[in-house]
Amino acid sequence: PLLPALAQTLLVGAHEPAVEFYALAFDEFLPALYLNDQRRAGAVLARMTQAYDRHRRAIDSVVSQAHMLVMNQEAAAYSQTQDATRIQLVILLAAILIAIGLAALIQRSIQRPLQRAVEVARRIAGGDLNTREGESFHDETGQLLEAMDEMSDSLRTTMATAEREAANAKSAKEMVERLIE
Repeated sequence: PLLPALAQTLLVGAHEPAVEFYALAFDEFLPALYLNDQRRAGAVLARMTQAYDRHRRAIDSVVSQAHMLVMNQEAAAYSQTQDATRIQLVILLAAILIAIGLAALIQRSIQRPLQRAVEVARRIAGGDLNTREGESFHDETGQLLEAMDEMSDSLRTTMATAEREAANAKSAKEMVERLIE
């Protein structure tokens, strides 16, 4: 729909002088020319020129108003585009920060249990079979730590059995040596 001021200028300010121009041309100017009445044709032509000038000024005003309307709409569209761009940048920045935070949490949740598993493995390798991992993790790394605890228990049991058997063997050897003597 046309804006009221633009519609008024176009439909009244430009239309009425155009209707007047053509009415003068067909009803008075052409008959005067047909009758070869130059004085009357000149007077009607002057009135037609005035109607045309009013029509032309109205059309120029319509063009100017339409141009201003387009300029205002372009400025509003540019402003909306800038606002949308800023919002998108803020959303992008927030998404990046959230992704970095999540990556840090994931990295920490993987690295900390693995570091604990490495510590336990080094203590067991150093001969500390009483090493127990007190902290419980509920993932694959937690399963690894539990398996290392079980391995430590198994090695301790095996070592205790081996020590008992070695003591029994030593005791048996000493008995055999006393019997032989």
